This record gives sequence, structure tokens and C-alpha cells, in this order.
Amino acid sequence: PPMLGYVAATGHFDLGAGLLFAMQFMWQFPHFWAIAWVLDEDYARAGFRLLPGGRTPDRSAAATILLYTLFVIPVGMLPWVFGFVGPFALAAAILGGLVMVVPAVRLFLTQDTRDARKLMFASFIYLPVVQVAYVLDLL
Repeated sequence: PPMLGYVAATGHFDLGAGLLFAMQFMWQFPHFWAIAWVLDEDYARAGFRLLPGGRTPDRSAAATILLYTLFVIPVGMLPWVFGFVGPFALAAAILGGLVMVVPAVRLFLTQDTRDARKLMFASFIYLPVVQVAYVLDLL
């Protein structure tokens, strides 16, 4: 949606639109996998395995979730790297990414559903906060 709004507002697809897409693309993996971890039993009863590689909640799935979560920070920084936003948005992207990384690390260490739930809620917060910071930094 942010990429489509960007293209609608500017009339063309350029690096800025691509960066918004990349940010949301990388965010979606830890977001959906955290939800899948929390609701794994429900999904399994329905015949679905939604964690990475179709696995059950285990250390390997947690490692994959952590890896993708780690990519959220540098991808969120790219709009600053390319000069689209300033230091306020950069700080929001880094801090927001860390808010996601901490429960992802804990999930890797514990494989506890409580940590997956914390990552899930962190992912709910990350996307709107960072995207609003991008907009506010342009005002």
C-alpha cells in the first residue's frame, strides 16, 4: 500500500517506491511467521504449516525468523542512505528494528510462544511507526 500511494502521488515508480516496497517486503516475513508461531496449533489442526520450511515451532524456524528480522534494520535505513529521509526517520527505523530484533533473539534462545507473541506485537508497531516517521521527516 505505501508503494502504491507513492506511485499514485508521484505518477511514477522510482527508487523511493522501491525502497518502500523493500521495507514492507522484509517486514512481512518475521511478522507473519510470528503470527504463525503463536497460532501454530490452530493452523496445524486445519492442516497448515506456515512456519519457515513447513516446520513446527523449533530452533531452526526461530533461526530463520531471527535472520529475516535482522534484515529489517538495514532495509529500513535505506531511505536515509539514499537521501529520501533525514535523521529522525533513520533513528525510528533503527529503534523500531531493534524493538523487533530483541524478541526475535529471545525467540531463538527460548523457542517460547511468549517471545513469538512479543515479536508479533513488535511487528504490529514497527511498520506504522517507521512509515509515519518517514512522512514526518519530510515535513
